Amino acid sequence: SLKTSLQEHKDTRQQRLEILCKIEKLFIALLEVEEIERMKTTVLSEAEEGRLMEKSQRKVECIYSQLQHHNSTASGEEFLPFLVVSKGKKLLARLLPFLKLDAALTVLHVVTSNLPTLMSRDTEEALPVLYPPLRNVICVLTFNQLITVLKDLTSSESLSTYECLSLA
Repeated sequence: SLKTSLQEHKDTRQQRLEILCKIEKLFIALLEVEEIERMKTTVLSEAEEGRLMEKSQRKVECIYSQLQHHNSTASGEEFLPFLVVSKGKKLLARLLPFLKLDAALTVLHVVTSNLPTLMSRDTEEALPVLYPPLRNVICVLTFNQLITVLKDLTSSESLSTYECLSLA
């Protein structure tokens, strides 16, 4: 039993290291996207700008895809391994402004659906870093999309959302 417990702890540590390693790689790709964004202010031909924007969008989609499909089998658990790590929250917060609305909405859905879990595991109190970019997503939602987000929030499992929010 002790051996099993030690093995589980080792597996958990290994998974955490894999997540952190992947976050580092994705941050490098995101830095390239942010650099392309800064280059837009320089004088570029229309063709060059179009090429850069296409390259940037491909990188953003690649980062998003890798975050979404990391060992995730259950729907609604995409991004969770990254959201429970402080650096992962920061990565997603910086990626959100570059995402298309449907992708950003998926991230918002995962955060709201798993808010109690995220709050209970947010030992470094890094969750607020997601608020500004998520607020920008919420601002452009249709009324029906907003209702869906509120339903996600109020149907969260584990700790009741209200208990969690009162702890915040």
